[in-house]
Amino acid sequence: MAISTNGSVKSTGIASLACVVCRKQHLKCDAGKPSCSRCKETEQVCYYEPSRRGGRRKKHRSPAEELQQRSRQPGMQASRGDQQSSYVDCVTVNPISLPITPTSSSQELPSSGISQNTATANDLVGSVTRNTRQSPRGENVQTQRRISNDQTPAQQPQPQNDNVMSYLTHLDPNIITQTFGSNSLGSLNTPVQPCSDGDRLLRLYYENFHNAHPFLVPSSVFTSRNYPPYLRRMVEFAGSHYASSGPDAQLRAEVATDMMSAIETSTYMVQSLLIYSILLFFSRDLDTANRTFGQCTQMAMDLGMHLEDFASSRQLDNPIEAESLRRTWWEIYVTDISMAIPPKTMILRCSSTPPKVLLPCEEAFYNGRLDIPPSHHVLEFKRRVLSTGDVAFSSFSYRIEAATILGRVLLLNQLKNTSHDHTQSIENALLSWSNHLPSGKLEIVDSYGNIDEMMFQAHMIIALASMLLHLPRSNLYPLLADIKDPFLPFGQNHPLSSSTSLIQGIKATDASRRISDCISLCPNVPKHTPFVIPALALCGFIQIATSQGHPDECFEHHYNRVTLVLGCLKSARRMWRMAEAEYDRLRCCASELIADAMDRMNALPLSQTIPNSSSSMPATSDQGGDLTLVSPARGNADSGLPRFDPLFLDPVCYDYSLFSALPDFHSS
Repeated sequence: MAISTNGSVKSTGIASLACVVCRKQHLKCDAGKPSCSRCKETEQVCYYEPSRRGGRRKKHRSPAEELQQRSRQPGMQASRGDQQSSYVDCVTVNPISLPITPTSSSQELPSSGISQNTATANDLVGSVTRNTRQSPRGENVQTQRRISNDQTPAQQPQPQNDNVMSYLTHLDPNIITQTFGSNSLGSLNTPVQPCSDGDRLLRLYYENFHNAHPFLVPSSVFTSRNYPPYLRRMVEFAGSHYASSGPDAQLRAEVATDMMSAIETSTYMVQSLLIYSILLFFSRDLDTANRTFGQCTQMAMDLGMHLEDFASSRQLDNPIEAESLRRTWWEIYVTDISMAIPPKTMILRCSSTPPKVLLPCEEAFYNGRLDIPPSHHVLEFKRRVLSTGDVAFSSFSYRIEAATILGRVLLLNQLKNTSHDHTQSIENALLSWSNHLPSGKLEIVDSYGNIDEMMFQAHMIIALASMLLHLPRSNLYPLLADIKDPFLPFGQNHPLSSSTSLIQGIKATDASRRISDCISLCPNVPKHTPFVIPALALCGFIQIATSQGHPDECFEHHYNRVTLVLGCLKSARRMWRMAEAEYDRLRCCASELIADAMDRMNALPLSQTIPNSSSSMPATSDQGGDLTLVSPARGNADSGLPRFDPLFLDPVCYDYSLFSALPDFHSS
């Protein structure tokens, strides 16, 4: 029956037809063609399932005619395009399809492979068929047969064996053993089909990349989201980085083609470009990564994703979708700052817009276990310092503020002329972030051993900002001046006093120690963002430089931190080329600067490599001792440094608690 163009809308204005997207969400649909108004507004793929009404009913035949007709049906087809499939003719029982043809010749079932060797079984099943076919089939038989002819034998629909078993058992419990025999029961169980490569890569994406960058919808919603194909391919390409075989070359070519020919301006394209820019950055293609990310940021601003009401106005009926759009913008904001760490390519694109987007919620709410609460404004988060008690916000919010402080450090390091007030201002911001953390956010591991990835990243970003702030102003920087690493900050031209540079070095070393403490709690690098790679590299360089100015008694501590960082970078080499490059640079630096100390430590017995308070505590001035920490490898190079009171030094290294507001991390 022909359907007019306006036939889907009744005279009352209520649509008698609804698209699949509106039907899944139980929403009213105006049945617009080619896309309804709701799908146009939300930029979703709108499609309609074909109607199954209007099929011609099959003429009712008597049981004798039915048996005669079924006996004339041909066997299974051997190839596509032959006679009509006997499987469709066999399915005559409603609602359960029996995969048995009542013929006297020996045949095999299409799916189970069970032979029918007796006429008794055929007569029995034929009787069951005749007695149960009382109601006509709900689907057009001609249409079913036409579809069967268009499919290859491997693509033809297979009968449901479990339904057959339950149906026959319901008729007679003994029918199974009498007809098929006990040895044939195992073949009735259809094997479970293995998951496809796309599903496997999707799972890898959500277990690893999404865990560190949670801006797409949760995995439970992704498959029903109807994302465009290019975003699905991008997700699979990101997931392939975590496969044992490494990044997929075919997917790499496909996503490159998608992004180069991208003409669509949508939130889906923004999300695809964001993922792609991160992957390019850690594939060491920094120029292409920056161009791609610039395109991503510009498109997001053109769409208005940086405005407060953008997410809520486009996803009024779906809080998960609205939260995903808010998280997408904040992920762009954090990524913009993180990709500006290399001083030669530092460009901050999002700093010119005021922060108006509402803050993300906690991960437990977003993953669907609880309802998403009302979102907070950035101003509410900043005013928490004025409240009387601890006001807890989401971990994502603390990560955003940590990235903001890091951005201030990067801008400060780009200035040629800086004053002490500039440095102290950012130092105060770093300490304030730590001091105003609620008790539940001080640790990154809860009592059940779960890692709060957002707080892990927040603590890592703060420690990285502290290293970048203090290292170029410290006495450690000259030791690393010859290292050509893209993440090392530029040195400061104006001279500092020896006391100030020493304090700056202590603070840089303390920040690097906190990096190694964080990663030692959860050293599974694939579970973390690849932006830990710059932090790990700087941590290793600072520990190597620190070991040059400290006595041999504490060399083992610095050496173990360097080897921890090297191990983490080595495990990340399979996924990220950036990790491989940083691993090689750090390994070469360690072989040059600490090889002699390693030889000296190897020559000593084990009992002498363990520090003790009686032998390693520096002598006091009353005892005529020299209070300056001098390394045997450096001689008296640090003789001009101030002499600290021994009470400020522990038997192993500096007492870093004097310079840090954060407590040490404990795995317990």
